[in-house]
Amino acid sequence: MTNALPPRDSEIAEQRNEISRIVSSTRDISGGENAVYVLECRTPENEAELQRFKKSVNAFTDYSTYDIKALVAEELYYVGWTNQPIERILDHLRAEDEGAQFTKVYQPIAIEEIRWFESPEAAKEAEGSVASEYNHYRSADMTVDLASLDTGGEELEWSDIVAEINQFERPRSFAYSL
Repeated sequence: MTNALPPRDSEIAEQRNEISRIVSSTRDISGGENAVYVLECRTPENEAELQRFKKSVNAFTDYSTYDIKALVAEELYYVGWTNQPIERILDHLRAEDEGAQFTKVYQPIAIEEIRWFESPEAAKEAEGSVASEYNHYRSADMTVDLASLDTGGEELEWSDIVAEINQFERPRSFAYSL
């Protein structure tokens, strides 16, 4: 279903109209108002681009587990649930305070899919399983033993971790969900 989102810096009315059009086109006849949505997000090409992503939204400079996965994944997704999908997706797109830290750094570029549910409980329950559907790793074991890395006695740097991770096949996709 992938539907491209307008750029983050476009007019809010244009963003709202496009999100509304996409959301409306996904509604099914079940009448459920609670949605699990999947946003495709920009993946960084390298560590320098990831740092620019973080700096552009005044994000924390420490790296998290999902930063490592985002740096090596071919596709990156954010999965969430809401009963107000237009407003919630708009928050993510505009990097508003109400949006997730993840989508502030990794800009949403498309709505991949929306699934509708009758109750908030059903949507919350489905969120994790939907995220699991979007996590596709080719290598069975992506564990990195950081203690074994030879840094010549120097403190472990982010580039050491990235170099170690690059030995693995890139995962086809990584999905983040709270």
